[in-house]
This record gives sequence, structure tokens and C-alpha cells, in this order.
Amino acid sequence: MKPILKPPENLTRNETPPARHSPAPVETSAAGPVPATTKPGLAVAATTGHSSYMLLQGAFRILRLMTGLACGVAATGLAGCQYLSPPDLYARQAPPAQVASSAADDTSTHQTFSVLTYNVEGLAWPARTNRGPRLRLIADKIAAMRAAGTAPDIILLQEVFSREAIAIARRSGYQNAIPGPARSDKRTIARTHVDLKHAKNRRITKGERWFGKRAHSGLYILTDFPVVATASEPFSPRACAGYDCLANKGVAMVRLAIPQAGTHIDVFNTHLNSRRAAKVRLQRADNAHRYQVEEASEFLRIHREDRGPAIYGGDFNMRNAPRRFEVFAGAKPAFELVHRYCARNRGRCDVRKSWDGDEPWMDTQDLQLFSHGDGIELWPTRVDTMFDEPAGGKTLADHDGLLVTYELVRAAPSSSE
Repeated sequence: MKPILKPPENLTRNETPPARHSPAPVETSAAGPVPATTKPGLAVAATTGHSSYMLLQGAFRILRLMTGLACGVAATGLAGCQYLSPPDLYARQAPPAQVASSAADDTSTHQTFSVLTYNVEGLAWPARTNRGPRLRLIADKIAAMRAAGTAPDIILLQEVFSREAIAIARRSGYQNAIPGPARSDKRTIARTHVDLKHAKNRRITKGERWFGKRAHSGLYILTDFPVVATASEPFSPRACAGYDCLANKGVAMVRLAIPQAGTHIDVFNTHLNSRRAAKVRLQRADNAHRYQVEEASEFLRIHREDRGPAIYGGDFNMRNAPRRFEVFAGAKPAFELVHRYCARNRGRCDVRKSWDGDEPWMDTQDLQLFSHGDGIELWPTRVDTMFDEPAGGKTLADHDGLLVTYELVRAAPSSSE
């Protein structure tokens, strides 16, 4: 039995990150306050216990701050230290919609819509510097397209960490902004088996242990389509490698009503473990990627509605990584790559971006996959890029946006029905 998905909420909620340190409970004695619990082997005299404890706690805070700053500086220009950007936006969602079982006066309905997946490079200082102006320009461009009626119908965003990046969800003007896992979310479904060596070799200096999750997932889904239900799930805390462990990465899902087609569609968004940017051995980073692929596939298996079509997109971090792609190809449940389909069906899919070689899906981190529903076909009809033109000599982010136009085709019932 599949778990019940969360219905949308008609509110905006600000999530305030919890304090990084909670004071230890203390007992009061005649000699003064002393820590309620003390680690074995650490003797603290009652008369000096409180001050010694405070000094020790202060030393730990300084060490943690210094290590955090060091990892931020080391990860400048990379994907690490995202915990320095706490979220200030949770969600804005439209009321749930009732989905018609069929089109009113049509036995065959065609509906076209577009989906953009875009890693906006929304990291804050010290991982990135001076990103604010370009992030605001991204939001302004999307808002202008919405005003002109040319904006994507669905946007999948990754690396939405800084306040300027989160503001894209507000300023672009979409009715619904659905987030991925929050910083404090815990995995509730089955975890993949993480190799004992991988778990034991976690390093403090790479953000893999002690710090915990210092940021949310960085995922958002924006759309004007009515929201039927939402779900999200983080990866298990040991299924990561390097600086990626500092963010609570995972998968976000939304079920959207497509009224014109008389159906709904499930849309999934994810951001998998980076490779070289994780700043650990490639083998370790690849193992973490495999664990996350397995856990994401389990999430899709549980939450995807079998009868409806579905789209799975995001930053999969598989560019020029055949081993990663081989694992991914063996785990994804009943989805087809848009790049692969369009490369082999140029007459049916209009490719507006430059593709080199016979396997263009290996030349990018950003992918979309699609799957048909029961009696409802979903086909990519056009592939293009967005935000690839330089502004002031630089592109707006270190990724281009991948824009795919789809066509939903609701098959006519047979005469025997």
C-alpha cells in the first residue's frame, strides 16, 4: 500500500533553522551548577565544573567555526559548504484540484506544456561571491517571460540555497513553489545498504560527520498547474560523500492536475552527489552517487502513480561518468531519457541545442526523463536551452537550463468499451 501524499497547504511558512548548539542540561548543587552528564574519563570538580564545561564548549564552537570556514574557502567555486545559506521560504501552494477523469467533449485530447530544469548556482559566500545580481536577473527574466506568456509551465530548480536564490521562487510569480526536503527532515522509507568502509571513513574535514545537515536540499518546483499532492524524502545521512553531506539532498515530488487533458502528472526533482566538487576520492563519490540513485529509485517506486504519466528531472551529476550512468540506467524504473529519445527520433523531436557525438546525454549534468501513463502517452517534442547567453561576459550560472516541450496524448477509447 502506497503512503498517503501530503495535500498542498494554502499558506507561506518561514522555516527558521534551529540553533546550532543547545546548552547542556545542568544540575544545581551546593557547590554550584554542574553538567548533568559527563563523558567517561572526564572528571570535573563540582566547584569548577561549570566554568570548565563552558570553556570546553567554547573551544568546540571555535574549532567547528574554523573548520566550517576552512571548508567554505576550500569549496569556493564548487558545490560544498551549502549550509551557510539557511532557507527562509518553505512553500506557496495553490488549493488542491479535482482532476477530471476525461475531457468534457473530446475522446482524444492533446496538451502541450514545457519543463525547465535549472541548477541556478545559488550558493552563498564563501562558496560563491557576488552571485546576488545574477540570481536576481534569473528571477527577472522568468517574471518577464511569464508576463509575455512564454515562461516554462514547470520549473525544476537545484542549488537554491542563498536568499537571492530562494527569492527566484517568489519573484518569478508562479502560483506554486514546492520545496524539497528541509534541513531537519529525516528519511522515513527504506535506506539502501551503505558499505561499512564507506560509513567508517567519513571525514570531519570534508563535512561528512559531526556537522550534521547544515542546509536544506536546495530543491524547488515552480508551476501554475493546480497541485494535487506533494512528497519529499532526503537521502539517508551516510549515503553521501564530501561536502555534499552538508546539505540534506534528496528528491521532491509534486502531482499536478492537467485539466485540459483530463489527467494528472507526477513530477520529480533531484540533485545527486557531485563528483570532483565533493573533494574526496572519485571512488568514494561514485559510491555515494550509487547509494543515492538506489534511494531515489525507491522513492519513485513508492510515490509514482502507476496510471499517470511522469517526468523525472534534475542535476544528476553524471557528465562523462560512464560508471555512474551504468548504475543509473539499471535503477531508473520505466523512464526513458529525453536526450536518448530525441537523438534517435529527430523527425519527431525538434532539437534546438548543440549535441556532439552519439550519446549527448553523457555531455551534461542536467537531464529529464519521461514515462507514459495508462492510456495516456507523454512525448518530448522539442529540446532547447535557456540562460545560455552571456550577460556581461558571463553566463548567469555554471549550468545552462534544459527546456523540454512535451505533448500529452490521451488515447480515444476503443469502440468495444
